[in-house]
Amino acid sequence: YQRRVHGALTSREIGQNYDVGLTLGERGAFLSNVSTTPVAPYPRALFRFNERSGVIVHDQSGEGSPVNLLANDMCSLGWLVPTGVHLRSRPSVLQSFQSATGIVNAAKAANAFSVEMLLAVDSLNMSGVVVGLSQASNCNNTPAFAVQQSGASLRCSLAVTAANGSCFSVTVMSAPLESTVDWFHIVATWDGRSLTLYINGSLQARTTGSVETLALSNWNSAGFLTLGNAEDMGQQWLGKLHTVAIYSEMLSLADVQRSYEVLANQVLSEDTCPVELVDFWYPLKLSYSFREGRGPLVHDTSGEDTPLNILMTSESGVQWIKPQGLHIASTAILLHSVEPATNFINSVKERNGFSAEVWIAANNLSLVEGQILRLSDSGCGFAIEQHGARLVFVLDPLNDQLIVSNVSSGNQTNLSFNATGNTTDNTTDNTTANATVAIGHRINTNLSSCSTSGRHNSSDVLTSTWATYHIVATYDGQWKKLYVNGVLQFAANVTNHLDVWSNLSAVYAGHRWSGKLYTMALFARSLSQDEVLQKYRSVVAPNVTSLKPKIWYPLKVFYEFREGTGTVVHDTAGQGRALNLAMNEALDFRWVEHQGLTMVRGWLRSFGSAVDVITEAKHHNAFTVELWMSFADIGTSSRDIVTITQALGCHDANGLKLMQEGAHLQVLMATVAASCKSLVDTVGTPSDCCYESHKSQAVLTPNTRMHVVVTWNGYWKTLYVNGEQQFRYALQGTIDNWDTNGLFMLGDADDGWSGTLYTVAIYVKALSPADVQVNYQTGVGVSTNRLFPLVTYWNPLKIFYEFTEGNGAIAHDSSADGSPANLMANTPGNLSWVHPQGVHVHGSAMILRTITNPTKFLQAAKARNALSLEMWISAKNLATAPARIVSVSHALQCNGTNAIAIEQHGQSLHISFTTLDQSGSCAVQKLATRTVLLTSSRYQVVLTWDGSAVRLYVNGALHVVRELQSSTLDNWHPHGPLEIGNQAALNHQWTGTLYALALYAQALSGSEVEHNHAAAVTQLSATTCPLDSQEHWFPLKIAFSFQESEGSLVHDVSGEELGFNLAMNNASNFQWLQPQGLRIHSGHSYLQSTAPAVNFLNWAKAKNAFTVDMWIAPTDFSMAGPARIFALSPCTLR
Repeated sequence: YQRRVHGALTSREIGQNYDVGLTLGERGAFLSNVSTTPVAPYPRALFRFNERSGVIVHDQSGEGSPVNLLANDMCSLGWLVPTGVHLRSRPSVLQSFQSATGIVNAAKAANAFSVEMLLAVDSLNMSGVVVGLSQASNCNNTPAFAVQQSGASLRCSLAVTAANGSCFSVTVMSAPLESTVDWFHIVATWDGRSLTLYINGSLQARTTGSVETLALSNWNSAGFLTLGNAEDMGQQWLGKLHTVAIYSEMLSLADVQRSYEVLANQVLSEDTCPVELVDFWYPLKLSYSFREGRGPLVHDTSGEDTPLNILMTSESGVQWIKPQGLHIASTAILLHSVEPATNFINSVKERNGFSAEVWIAANNLSLVEGQILRLSDSGCGFAIEQHGARLVFVLDPLNDQLIVSNVSSGNQTNLSFNATGNTTDNTTDNTTANATVAIGHRINTNLSSCSTSGRHNSSDVLTSTWATYHIVATYDGQWKKLYVNGVLQFAANVTNHLDVWSNLSAVYAGHRWSGKLYTMALFARSLSQDEVLQKYRSVVAPNVTSLKPKIWYPLKVFYEFREGTGTVVHDTAGQGRALNLAMNEALDFRWVEHQGLTMVRGWLRSFGSAVDVITEAKHHNAFTVELWMSFADIGTSSRDIVTITQALGCHDANGLKLMQEGAHLQVLMATVAASCKSLVDTVGTPSDCCYESHKSQAVLTPNTRMHVVVTWNGYWKTLYVNGEQQFRYALQGTIDNWDTNGLFMLGDADDGWSGTLYTVAIYVKALSPADVQVNYQTGVGVSTNRLFPLVTYWNPLKIFYEFTEGNGAIAHDSSADGSPANLMANTPGNLSWVHPQGVHVHGSAMILRTITNPTKFLQAAKARNALSLEMWISAKNLATAPARIVSVSHALQCNGTNAIAIEQHGQSLHISFTTLDQSGSCAVQKLATRTVLLTSSRYQVVLTWDGSAVRLYVNGALHVVRELQSSTLDNWHPHGPLEIGNQAALNHQWTGTLYALALYAQALSGSEVEHNHAAAVTQLSATTCPLDSQEHWFPLKIAFSFQESEGSLVHDVSGEELGFNLAMNNASNFQWLQPQGLRIHSGHSYLQSTAPAVNFLNWAKAKNAFTVDMWIAPTDFSMAGPARIFALSPCTLR
């Protein structure tokens, strides 16, 4: 066959570039179609920023290995539509994945270099690196190349080497830029003698040409390319980039002007379109999600152009919570905004209203005047305070009277205010607009003497130090309100204007207060009661139509080696993106009949990075690698078996390496901790990397199938062989230094490992010794002519009901473990299915009972003396008690008592759990929660037993624990039924909805319970930016941007889960516009939705409100009839 490739042929003597066609065929290559049409120089690296999402910017030059860029923080990026990126917050940088060797070597060889870009600056009073290459070698810390903003000017510097070997920097400076709105076309170019800077096609500055040629020989080929900051993160630049191109040649004035005309026109045409159609004003001005995990800085993730970060005065007494939260353990800690909250205060003054929202857990219910959040400078602005079990909302109005409405009793109280303006008074005009945001401490000690006239208390709403609370304080210019967990606590009539607030105020929180902060947000308008309740429920009780409970399972990667042929080993775990492996050379491998792969000095490597499994392992700070394998030779030494990723800043060490050392196994592992100084990095400075190696005894036997397990639980690194522990060593730190973009590998790429692999599994938890023993016993003795079944890796999930059937009287067990334990309703008429997931139980004698009793669960739980019951429910009636939600089997010789019974008693949950105590007697444990249930809210309820304690969790938080000594489940009847919605006598009817129910033969840990809750509520991943961390309800339900450019379908870009697309009735009557728009030519043409607008209609009906917003251009003003532009209707289109 023949393939046509277009390239460019360059002659520097002639100074012309030519288009050339190169034809490759069986008999050689020849040139054709040579023309004299000049073409522009071609870049070595090209970034168009058209990704629109994610954290990677792709090099689209096609030259050599791509120099892709990675953002250090997704929250710092704002993608522009259709192309462009906004570096909008500190600290941020786009840095190349690997060194820019190709760019540097080409520039050094040609002794020529150019950078071209389109940019818009955020400020004319800023200094920072726009584009940079790492430091030049032996050149006094001079960067190889940099374009920097210095105030309103741009400075370009380049490191060169003279003939005598001395290195110095040549620099040019532009005239001041005059706008933060306009785009500027920037070109810096080096020709071997002089450095030239162009802006918008015009010459700005040029160095005096050197008599001698100055070389780029000091440029470091191992240097990295950065955008928006220097490599050391010390020179932040904020602004927008549209295109960045890097050349290994000089650009002429003609090249610059031609490029400017093309790019400038492109940007101007984009700006004329409403490309940011959904970018309407949004009231969220400050947002803190506390997901940093380390360091003294808390980042504002609101997405506003001027983020306001928060700084701790000390990291002592503060502990980060994973995956989200900050524990302020000491009342002496201060967090304060690094700048005034000017943007927030200006917006508040425009609308004369605001809202403050926090999710917290209190450490101490006896605190007096502990401030959780405050906005102020030297006066008293507003504050949310904890006073014992009560909450106080402080806001000092100018008016003399405050009428407080007691929500619970309807009584009113008149409170007088002193509004003299004294700084010790709690009045609004003492609240200066240059306030700072602070958490944990009060800077101005005079604030403790503020007038108490602006304070109003809630009732005793804080009932526990383990519970989380959602607190919202609002003011709309007339009413001051406080909500806790969606419930209005009080309302105060305060007619006032906030335009007296000073723009220099700061935000503070936590003076004399200790506890946990999970999220904090400030809005520039008063949230309605409906919005507050919606925000609370979006976290504790998500809308069932959009979120589905997920059961977390730790097995993330699994290779069964059953392919029998080919060069690819498939990951069959079924957990997200498969991590498949490729052979380096097929001749080095031999497939084993039925199951297995023999390696003869070959190796297997993942096709892409193991980002999913590494990210989740880092999140849990735990993992397990488990192998069934045999060793061909135990006389060899230093052969890699398993390698996982690289450890960053750890002198090229791997995250994990399992090696064979003769008859021994060796495990090398990297962690990161401040106390570690075991290695130095590549420039000789001490690192925080711990890299430790430990070796087993001589345990390996040749040509014998063996079970090998390596675990890490956040403290212990443990090795097991054939179910027996070989060693256990304590390591410092975490695995946060593992590179999430690293690879997974089996075998030794250098010297080769010889042996056979039968199964390999990776878990994101540390298997317990009991788990390892069960897995070993399950797999041991399996003959070579049988397949290793998947259940070799013991699955604790025994029963799982998702309730997605939608109709009928049967709910199916979808656990895929043994015989299904399906449920059947005794009266199907009292069963209502919820779409897309859930079953509603109602009536007076209704029950769901297993058709085949859950023996598989009961026997496994008794054998391991451990279990978990997890369910997602919402209660319909809070007045009845007792109402039996679920019952499991019964206990023998215990008067018919159920083994497990969970009941609703009003707003509380009551648990009955039966065991056999050490004396052989039946022991029934009774547990009860405090008030936890609200009508129609959805709750995760988890009961666990680990052999020593029974625990009850609600929405991921531990509510009740009862420790028991030497108790077992041996008295449980192994063939009893599972019953839902009532007890067997049908006299304790429960009314409500079940969304999911799972039974495990294992006690879930607290972190696993929390993980399951988070997976269902927020469906977060470690790679997701928490820009919407407060889960605030977003009103945009349908959006079309008409940017498809082709096809007959218009896609909904609102981001709602239920996409709502439009189809053309006749594509020939439509014309796509560039870069955005769709022209309708014919009067007989229309776009119609492919499905009913159910999601939008339900919300509009619930809110009794809607808005339709469009950008149009009519082509004919004589149309009548009427000519319909838009319709939402069940009628047939005309």
